[in-house]
Amino acid sequence: MYRPLALLTLPLYLHAQPDAPLLDSLLLEIPIFRERIAASPDSFELQVLYRPLTGPDSGRTLTWGLAPERYFYPASTVKLPVAALALERLISEGLILGLTSDSPMEVGGGPAPHTSSSERVGMPGTPSTVAGHVRDIGIVSSNEAYNRLFEWLGPKYINRELHRRGWRTRIIHRLGEPGFEPADHMFLNPVAFRSTAPGRSDTVLSRGAAYSESPYDVVLTQQQKGIGRFDDDLGATIPEPFDFSQKNFLGLVDLADVIQAVVAPETVDSTRRFRMSNPDRDLLLAALSTRPRDSDNPLHHDRPDGYVNFLYYGGEGDWEPDGPLIYNKVGDAYGTLTDAAVFCDPATGRPRFLLAATIHVNANGIYNDGVYEYEEVGLPFLRALGRVVWAHH
Repeated sequence: MYRPLALLTLPLYLHAQPDAPLLDSLLLEIPIFRERIAASPDSFELQVLYRPLTGPDSGRTLTWGLAPERYFYPASTVKLPVAALALERLISEGLILGLTSDSPMEVGGGPAPHTSSSERVGMPGTPSTVAGHVRDIGIVSSNEAYNRLFEWLGPKYINRELHRRGWRTRIIHRLGEPGFEPADHMFLNPVAFRSTAPGRSDTVLSRGAAYSESPYDVVLTQQQKGIGRFDDDLGATIPEPFDFSQKNFLGLVDLADVIQAVVAPETVDSTRRFRMSNPDRDLLLAALSTRPRDSDNPLHHDRPDGYVNFLYYGGEGDWEPDGPLIYNKVGDAYGTLTDAAVFCDPATGRPRFLLAATIHVNANGIYNDGVYEYEEVGLPFLRALGRVVWAHH
């Protein structure tokens, strides 16, 4: 369950340092790393980032296999910066208008395949508000919640704000929406926010349908992956690489920096902080650390505690009462598993370290076929990695 975070004042090292013996030794404690991953590092595309936040090495970034120019699919990890930017935008647009994270949010329709909020049913009990979407993103990583915030902000705004902070991103599409071509994601549905004042329902902010194309991109390698891709419409495998050049991208270092800026803003340079109200920041922190069974608004009691925690819980099981307090965001799709987390002392809430990792587990080289080694390799490794580093502290 979320507890207020005790902040430290630490420098943020903007560029990862060379691979360090300490991280090597921690990885070698993990049997599945020694026996499988280390023997075929190119296949697994493993990247690990470890940043102690206490002790003599505070703020120093240690890495293993870091490859900033090599593409990996970030999946749901892009939801974290979008959620933070949505809360930040409430400050810039809502102070005069009375807009808050609890203001009713209505998303209109558009030409197919675009749909309105009334045409789509999100998670049970989800309030159509920015606050509700942020909770859904953090607690169960809802695609629907992310998509609605994406439709409000748009890819141009999202990437402009992240690039302005020095982060290399390409967040240009919704998630889990069949039938969308790349150009369709540039069309933004109309959005309106209603008053939260008692007895009033007037519109306090609205934006009509718009077109938003991001001019912000990054130069990457290995965006053509694998030997085949499964085509859902044809029901067959096409013997050609999967093209990720029109897919989202968020690198591991930038993802780590984003979660540090969210969880421990006083430890980063002021130019990289997200400007949001204290209640909204508490809202986001709670969403990133609350287990589903403790969420009544929205209701998510049907998910295991570790559902969106890979580094330490491996995506399953009950929380350990004496285990670490973890703020994190995961992503899993197309055979790639990613997690970035700040581990904190369970008693004091003080941050101990930041850990981020991404691993590729697609042995057959076919994308979109659903045949990946998540359970056999990826999740057991990430679970072990988080526990080894936690034990080191």
